[in-house]
Amino acid sequence: MKRICCPFITLLMALSLLLACQPTPEVEPVAQKDSEALIERVEVAEEDVADMAEAPESRHITHELTEVSQRTGIDITIDADVVLPETDAIPVARVKDGSLDMSVLENIWKIVANGSGMLEDFPRSYYEGQASMWMEYREAGNLDKYSSFEEMDAAISELLAEAATKSAEPVFFPESPMDVMQTGEKLHDTDMYNCHEGHVTFFGLSDQGTVSEVHLDTDWFVEYLRDIDDRYIWNSSNPLDIYLPAIERGEFKIQLPERSIEDAQAYAEQLLADIGITDFTCVVARIAPLIPRFFNEQQDVCPCAYELLFTRQVAGVNVTYNDVQSSGGELRDRPVDSPDYTPIWDYEYIQLFVDDAGVLYMSYNQPHEVTEIVTESAEILSLEEAVASFERMIGYQYAAYETGQRELCDDAYLCIDEIRLGLTRIAEKNAQEQGYLVPSWTFFGSYDLDGFWPDGEGHHGTEAILIVNALDGSIIDPDRGF
Repeated sequence: MKRICCPFITLLMALSLLLACQPTPEVEPVAQKDSEALIERVEVAEEDVADMAEAPESRHITHELTEVSQRTGIDITIDADVVLPETDAIPVARVKDGSLDMSVLENIWKIVANGSGMLEDFPRSYYEGQASMWMEYREAGNLDKYSSFEEMDAAISELLAEAATKSAEPVFFPESPMDVMQTGEKLHDTDMYNCHEGHVTFFGLSDQGTVSEVHLDTDWFVEYLRDIDDRYIWNSSNPLDIYLPAIERGEFKIQLPERSIEDAQAYAEQLLADIGITDFTCVVARIAPLIPRFFNEQQDVCPCAYELLFTRQVAGVNVTYNDVQSSGGELRDRPVDSPDYTPIWDYEYIQLFVDDAGVLYMSYNQPHEVTEIVTESAEILSLEEAVASFERMIGYQYAAYETGQRELCDDAYLCIDEIRLGLTRIAEKNAQEQGYLVPSWTFFGSYDLDGFWPDGEGHHGTEAILIVNALDGSIIDPDRGF
């Protein structure tokens, strides 16, 4: 089978909000909660985190959910590692929208984006590369966006002719991206860059000689792509959604970078320190398949980078990364005037893809600011109590299967393989873009549920199956933000 993707190049980069696909329960497991009342009830802990958690010494639990499995028709099990923060206390904190200091953005530009100027036009090599790409499509017999091979051939000829008119050396505008971001004034009538005060998006040149894409913004998000011809990789779904089980079984051949994943993580940590980003630690480090445009899954070897995900650490405890990129909005057919509607608010995280040459891709999503530590040491539910909440609520999560609305495969399963204690952001009542970080037990796992994953399997390590509020045992829905 061949996987063929089209390149997508755009100057104004948009942040994709990939919402996790979940069955629609017959009974909603989450209702609008009064976060203020919840925070008022927070008690100061008299024990340390490990004592309150009451996790087994092995940091592993197994549990059969027999009654729920029989009722839903899904084999639901817990065979999970238990991950606790390496701290004696777990806080409750208030956060709001933050901003990045201009010095941090300048460091990102200089260190990650090679201190590149803004290109006036693409160099000759770019047009030649585009022509070569369409030649590959032509050879593979794929028309893609063209209606005929004659039309494709004409486009290739135009690209080669265009290349002949371009300079072999890059030509940059005289202004630096930091200059136009600080003034917000666009001095040239061009589509090669865009700016307003505190924001600039431009094409530059990477230290690998490729045309890069850079988005710097004080308030929203930062993004860097080393080679715009690789944009198609980041516009497609995470390849691990499909390929991780096959990789683990040895059925999908991969080529790792020469550097180790430990070296890649150390490199990323030092990079953030050099940039001036503090209070973030790495919470996910994994391989990242980079599927080429023309790829035979059975025969070819897939190149890989390493994906490193960083979240904010507050009083020694990290925000748990759970794959949902934003909360609120008109999700799941909830109109703006519905009682559980909340405004869209992105979650904060930093994502880096690292290969042997350095940073392949970087994004910093929605900076936050911690405005208050409500309590430095909150009393939390034990692991056993969190598992009991999970067992009560997971049946509602998949209640639609009980009614016969969907026909399950005979061996449908859901297995929890990690339970992590950390912090999760919830919305503050009647406050837009402001909320709390509360202790939470997050249940991660894998499942095979009637086509909810492209190959019938779902496991890439960071999709939360269920999140239990460790303060009161209620369920947190990251899509809603409460």
